Amino acid sequence: MNKIPSDEIAYHKIKEYIIFGYYKPGEHLLETEIAAKLETSRTPVRDALKRLEREGFVIRKPYKGMIVRKFTRKEAREAYEVRGALEGMAAYLATKRIDDLQKEELSRILEESRIALNAQDFRQLANCNNRFHEKLVEASRNEMLIQMLKNLRAFISISRIYVWTVPGRPTETLQEHQELFRVIKSGDSFLAGQKAAEHVNNSWKVAKKVFEQEWINLEDR
Repeated sequence: MNKIPSDEIAYHKIKEYIIFGYYKPGEHLLETEIAAKLETSRTPVRDALKRLEREGFVIRKPYKGMIVRKFTRKEAREAYEVRGALEGMAAYLATKRIDDLQKEELSRILEESRIALNAQDFRQLANCNNRFHEKLVEASRNEMLIQMLKNLRAFISISRIYVWTVPGRPTETLQEHQELFRVIKSGDSFLAGQKAAEHVNNSWKVAKKVFEQEWINLEDR
């Protein structure tokens, strides 16, 4: 059995800490502290941080080193606008191209989401949420569209956990996913596109309030 490389382990661990809010946007990431926490050397941590920098999760600041990326209000608005358009298109195409196996996968994810929500297991619910969106986008069978959404992955991952701190939003999210899946199964591609875009817009309405209260830089650049 092949041993997982230490830099791969560090990458997934640090990314998880960022996504689930253990490391906050704007927080400095010190190699020595992370290495001690992960019980590894600084080299795999350094390699992992470089990879996360390429993906947009962290940025390098002069004289400060690596910090968790923090988005401005302008960046947040633009990201949600782009995401809404792209995910609307993804749902439109997925409705036309999805196969039975992918429908089964989405159905299973929604059931796992329901169980996680009832158990108040928000970590598992976030994982299910990510998988739902990823599988839906994959079902579009449009590689360019898939790649464009991957480019937004850092922002989506960091912002999503903060949006879900709002009471009731996790329940609303699951309901919106269930409705979107129902429309996809009905074969109405135009309505599916609209529902997906509405889902992102609803998230943005919540996000605006959370970002201003929590961590976002309120000054547009």
